[in-house]
Amino acid sequence: PQSVFNALPYFAFKGHFQPNPPMPTAVLLKDGTPVLVSRTGYTGELGFELFVEARHTVGVWDTLLAAGEPLGLIPCGLAARDSLRTGAVLPLSHQDIGPWPFINHPWPFALPYNEDRSAFSKNFLGADALRAHPLADHTLPFVGRDLRKVDSDGKTRVLDGRGQSIGTVLSCATDMGIGYHEGRIFSVASPDRPPGFKPKGLACGFVKVKKSLSPGDEIVVCDQRRQLPVSIVTDIRPDRTARRPLKDML
Repeated sequence: PQSVFNALPYFAFKGHFQPNPPMPTAVLLKDGTPVLVSRTGYTGELGFELFVEARHTVGVWDTLLAAGEPLGLIPCGLAARDSLRTGAVLPLSHQDIGPWPFINHPWPFALPYNEDRSAFSKNFLGADALRAHPLADHTLPFVGRDLRKVDSDGKTRVLDGRGQSIGTVLSCATDMGIGYHEGRIFSVASPDRPPGFKPKGLACGFVKVKKSLSPGDEIVVCDQRRQLPVSIVTDIRPDRTARRPLKDML
């Protein structure tokens, strides 16, 4: 484990799962199964994705469940992943990133801008299309007051302070690991969380709107069931563990 986890930052991987891997460094499980270990877990927290040949899937799954049983490990499904990735401000392809010019968004590292963001530092597929749409819609994260959420079916509207429709909701989920305390959001991983802090969960997600909004701006998201006041933010779940060095976590 020490050699595998050494110099393995967030979104990096080691090993391979092919019988004849294109890279010489092998990562093997205890039973000799070749595995690709990747820190691309889509939750924002410390975790891994494991890639193996299809014939090894059941064996690795059973091994993981047996190893984690004393720690309370249980399987979870796609809905759990969706709530965690939303709270971690990680967009979902074909939902938060779609067939619209993806320029005004909360992930500045996603496009190769120059220092003053006046142009791109290199050419890439789609660069011309992005340059031609400087007034594209804005994709922005939001957080609600409690765990109630709205549909994200493409019909859910976003209203500004005057009640005017300015866009749609792309994603809306409830992150159960966060909550408010005296007007500030804490997570279960916050080192300075209040004593006895037990989050009740907050709705969060992404909107696509026709105008620029700033952090702290209040909007309303509404579907056929309810209208919820939410706030534009730059981040949602604080103190996420995924970006911490592994030596600080293990």
